[in-house]
Amino acid sequence: MSNVAKLAQWEWFKLQRRWMPWILLGILLLFSQLVVWGRFFSYNNLQDHLQDSGIVVPLFGTGDPGPQGRLQVISIASCNVLETDPSAILPVGTPSKVVADLLTRCQQLQAQLQRQYEGFTLPGSLPSAFEIARAIGLILFAILTASAIGSDYGLGTLRPILTRGVGRLPYLAGKFHMLIGAAAGALIVVGIATAVSSLIATGITETPAGGAAAATTWADAGIAIGKTWISLIPYIALTATVTIWMRSAAAGMGIGLGYYFAEGLLTALLSTLFDWFRTIDDYLLIRNIDAFADGSLSFGSGSINSAIGVGQAAIILALYTVALAGIAIRLFRQRDVTGASGG
Repeated sequence: MSNVAKLAQWEWFKLQRRWMPWILLGILLLFSQLVVWGRFFSYNNLQDHLQDSGIVVPLFGTGDPGPQGRLQVISIASCNVLETDPSAILPVGTPSKVVADLLTRCQQLQAQLQRQYEGFTLPGSLPSAFEIARAIGLILFAILTASAIGSDYGLGTLRPILTRGVGRLPYLAGKFHMLIGAAAGALIVVGIATAVSSLIATGITETPAGGAAAATTWADAGIAIGKTWISLIPYIALTATVTIWMRSAAAGMGIGLGYYFAEGLLTALLSTLFDWFRTIDDYLLIRNIDAFADGSLSFGSGSINSAIGVGQAAIILALYTVALAGIAIRLFRQRDVTGASGG
């Protein structure tokens, strides 16, 4: 284990001197920030609209509809008045059912504001940021994994490394440990950046009258980062296996990225043509990653209607990880190491 840890540290030392991991991390941060600032601007736009122009709601069945026959706006201010003294803004003789409908509409608007506010404030912003990080991270870590493993084949540095006494199994274990650790580190950075952005956004906006929805706890945020990290590991194993099999970083990237998109497209098509394929689909990799992480942002995954439990998904992902890692180790130990492949 000590040898593997040193090899993982050395692999990280080599990787961090390249531009690729930092560019990929920047892309991951950029997409995860969309959760905070997208919902921040959406919340402020809705709040400004309610305060300035409001939402026009027609009034029917009133005894005296007034000169225009409608309630001009439903705004935050008018909702507050409706809750305390409806007669202050409604025509005389307005039926109680109309008042009740308007109050229901006010409650819906307030709940919408609260949900949007929770979406960019802590801790509610963290699970959504990690969901985006998972969907984009599968693509980015496929690129990183293929590059980290395939570069030694392409540059021809694998043979000198192994001839120096580094065992094949420790070498491969060091690569896997480095990649899994890099995934954890990237998610921690995403969490810190999301927290900072959420604090900034909270400080420059007004809290809704009823406060945040408070549907997300810090425990939920912790579970989200754990699930996101675990869900990346099987895909790292898949890309690593393909890269070792093809002895090429380019092939590893191409097949790793191709599978990500192909699974969603093919399963959507085949599940429509053949009902029996829905059962097979429940055991595919991306489908179970989505189910385990409680998300549906992967390409094409939303087209499947069958449900997979988190426990079932965890078992399937564990089997995928063990099987793919076993195949990778077997291929790496049994095949001869040639010179530089260039790809």
